[in-house]
Amino acid sequence: MDTTNSSLNVQIRRIESDMAELFFNPREVDLRVGETLTLRERESGRSVIVQIIAFRSASYPALAREQMESLVDGPLATDEAVLKLQMAIAEKDGPNGIGFVDVMGNIKLALAKLRKTVPAHQNGHAAWENWDGWIPARDVEVSRTDDDEVFANATHSLGHDLRLGRTLTGQDFFIEGQDLEKVNVVTGVKGSGKSHLAKVILLQLIEQGAPCIVFDINREYIHLPKAEVDEGSGQVLRRGIVHLEAGGNFRLGVRQFGLPPLMTLLQRFGLPEVSAMHFENRISRLWAEAEGMELSGGKAPYLGLEQLIDMAEDQEFGGGASAMVVNNAIRSRLESLVHTRIFARSPREAASLSRAYRQIRDGGALVIDISGLSNLARGGFVQAIIELVKDLCQWEIEHESYRFPFIFFEEAHLYVSRQSID
Repeated sequence: MDTTNSSLNVQIRRIESDMAELFFNPREVDLRVGETLTLRERESGRSVIVQIIAFRSASYPALAREQMESLVDGPLATDEAVLKLQMAIAEKDGPNGIGFVDVMGNIKLALAKLRKTVPAHQNGHAAWENWDGWIPARDVEVSRTDDDEVFANATHSLGHDLRLGRTLTGQDFFIEGQDLEKVNVVTGVKGSGKSHLAKVILLQLIEQGAPCIVFDINREYIHLPKAEVDEGSGQVLRRGIVHLEAGGNFRLGVRQFGLPPLMTLLQRFGLPEVSAMHFENRISRLWAEAEGMELSGGKAPYLGLEQLIDMAEDQEFGGGASAMVVNNAIRSRLESLVHTRIFARSPREAASLSRAYRQIRDGGALVIDISGLSNLARGGFVQAIIELVKDLCQWEIEHESYRFPFIFFEEAHLYVSRQSID
């Protein structure tokens, strides 16, 4: 087995754009997807850092014959010489022997992405630089990049280390938690471990005391360790997840849902523009009156989907010659919303995101299970939750505590727009 810093018997087939194709014999060199290699040009001493992303079977065009000679014993002089060599090996090894053809057929092609460049240096490790388009000649020395060199150039620590796992050589691998601020995308081919990595990051954030909110579309997060809360005092005994099921134990009141997400959802269900205008104007006035009553110490009457449907049946949304058409359109869409099961039927059934959030504010995750919602309902529901999260963040700003949650969108493209994430 080759060691980390030893030269590997690997040949460059070609480099095109930021992709390198490398010939190697897996019986001599055990390469792995994700592994980092250093390709050092012998003449200049300059290097490129590449990362293996895939493997392919090697083909044997005439241009590649000379490169492959160094991977097997003996030259590839002519077809006649190759045939004689094959016959001689077959006589010696018998039908089950491992001969020249077997060795050639075993050669593979590694696809590697160019990541960084390294200036020529004599001793120690030079700092990596952004790749500027430079590529080495084919006369290179290929070696595995030392883990410490990768860590020194790709990671740093400000005291919020998140352990993601181990490297291929067994060293613990950490990233800095603050580097996860803003928007991060976990991407990769199917089966590469995207969901697993996201769960590892989530559990590490919880361990560090960070609040998190997860939109779980495939019910992959609901089985993570649950938070333990003292029912009497509300004190969190053990950090973990709090499972909220959209349409089950987690339904929102119409006012909680918010007018913009409600209008978006109604329009997705086909509410005509004129009816939408009448509905939005009437609801805006109703909610303004309710807020005024609450500010003066009174209690506003509960307004749910059933009450809104009654209003539509009483022709309260718009008047004139088109009143029946407008109100019937509103009523039919509101009835469709009832079947989504995301709206509370009574004040007691309306869940409070802020109350649930308090259980995980000092470390934990609200896992919101949206797997049971239809495609139309899912987008509007997530938009409403995002607006409620903005209110939570505004509270943190006003109280100068700044404990903002990390939000995980599983399969985000299925239910949330890029603008909502940004």
